[in-house]
Amino acid sequence: MVSPVAPPPAGPPPARPGPSRWPRRLLVTGWPASVVVAGAAAGMTLLLSLLLALAMRQPGMSGHETAVLMSLLAGGAFGADGLVGGGEVSGGVGAIPLTITLVVLAIAVWVFRRATSRCRDAVVALGVAIRAGLLTGLVLMVVALSLRASVGGSTIRASAAGAFLLTFVGLAGVLAVAVLLRRDWLRSPVARALHDRVRAPLVGLATMLCLLPFAGAIAALAVLVLGGGTSDYTAGYGATEWRGIVAGSIAYAGNAGLWAVTLGAGGRVGLFGLDDLETLLRAVSPIELPTGGRLGWFTGTFHEPGLWVCVVLTPAVLALGAYAAVRAARSVSSAPAPVRGLALWVLSLLAAVPWATRLANVHVHADVDDFGIHVGGGLGASGLGATFLLLGYAAVVAVVVGWATAALDRRSVRAAATALGARLQQTGGATRGVARPPAAYVPGGTTRGAGPPGPSGPPPASPPTRPPSGPQR
Repeated sequence: MVSPVAPPPAGPPPARPGPSRWPRRLLVTGWPASVVVAGAAAGMTLLLSLLLALAMRQPGMSGHETAVLMSLLAGGAFGADGLVGGGEVSGGVGAIPLTITLVVLAIAVWVFRRATSRCRDAVVALGVAIRAGLLTGLVLMVVALSLRASVGGSTIRASAAGAFLLTFVGLAGVLAVAVLLRRDWLRSPVARALHDRVRAPLVGLATMLCLLPFAGAIAALAVLVLGGGTSDYTAGYGATEWRGIVAGSIAYAGNAGLWAVTLGAGGRVGLFGLDDLETLLRAVSPIELPTGGRLGWFTGTFHEPGLWVCVVLTPAVLALGAYAAVRAARSVSSAPAPVRGLALWVLSLLAAVPWATRLANVHVHADVDDFGIHVGGGLGASGLGATFLLLGYAAVVAVVVGWATAALDRRSVRAAATALGARLQQTGGATRGVARPPAAYVPGGTTRGAGPPGPSGPPPASPPTRPPSGPQR
């Protein structure tokens, strides 16, 4: 007897969440969290910029000019240039106060993780990150458009386009990386595999970035306390000037930290790209610009023995970054994860150091309309030299930290080499289009391969047995 088939339920089938719904989750869901994150990021940027602008305020500056200085610091925190125009000289200065930038990004990531703690979808969290960057960029653009000052016939203001676009890209990008670091949000095997490989180098790089303001503050304090050449320039400064110096040192401590780490690795720090200005000055008078040099040049020419502290700061920053990479890599269950994390952290410096030097350096461009002169250049670390010097230094530090933390021993290195060899063998087999089928088990403890029979191939099959002859009943 055949059981009857149950009739289908009445009404349309229930809708399943499919790929067609991800635009709604990306663009609509999570607006309250986006507003909270944007409010924290924009509010902290403006608050820190206002406090530092008040500390930098000099006698004769009005309240409006102080507010314009605040807008320059706030817009510059994410890369917007300060523009000068309307007079005989026009141009811009790009000087990112990295201390403000790093503090704002750290607070934004913390608030973002709290605001999305109940979120279980990476697409929704990514939408929150994009909208938070968009709202923060709009706030800083409005501030840049509203505040400008006239000094000596020229107008000084922050770039509104840069304040919006660079803030949006920078903040949304950092929050998107924070989404990638949450493995419980990731559903795709590809996304989880990517997370397992980039977590260690990203955590190591983030640790180094957070240490830069402390390294810069230590280097600046050593120069002020032990420097012999600094007293020649600061002998006549009063309380107001010193307050401005201290506030400026705090705002740009992250920039100074990267320069100090570069000097400690043997790199060069100084002026660059000012060949046209040097040619012009030599035509007027025999003046040579101090273009800078390595650590010995600063300690000898400017009599700043306090900068020898950079020799200690560089390995300390690298060692803490390597240790953070090892700890992040231990969360991956595979055996070669710490070794792989250290290796990827070292290789990631090839992209991270040029990007960091681009952010930390000061860039200037100016046009003199009456003479038709264009000058462009900057101040900071040499990106190419710093990249390869820090890369080699980090490789040595990674080996030392790996042995000290027991992450790098013979067993782990052998496991990493075996995994790499297996991966290369699989890649080579896939490239040649050859797939080896698994061996078949044969009773008696032997295996039969699936290849053609040969001297060492499977034994020949036994002949079939014939039925017995004679009449059968």
